[in-house]
Amino acid sequence: MPFEFNAQHATRRSISSNSAVIFLYADSLKRSIQREGHGRRLKAFEQERFKFGGGPAKLSKEVKVPSKLTTVALDGLIRELIEIKSQVGLYPENEVSFVIDKG
Repeated sequence: MPFEFNAQHATRRSISSNSAVIFLYADSLKRSIQREGHGRRLKAFEQERFKFGGGPAKLSKEVKVPSKLTTVALDGLIRELIEIKSQVGLYPENEVSFVIDKG
């Protein structure tokens, strides 16, 4: 049985191909926006350090971790760790301590 051209198949193939291109383009834009945001945070941080006479050259954080975590406490801990992660690249030295809270 010879293959018959079907416009519906061609349309599906082109949609599939186009969606891959769109996904790659959106992913590229996302990475570009993330790099630009990091650059802006770094620039703002450097301006703050300059304004206040250099500021600390080391990031020192203490994270209190409850011995039992509820969903709300876990969400708060994750938010705190994400904030610390965003600051890590701004300092030449980093020190993060975890303290287990037994209360």
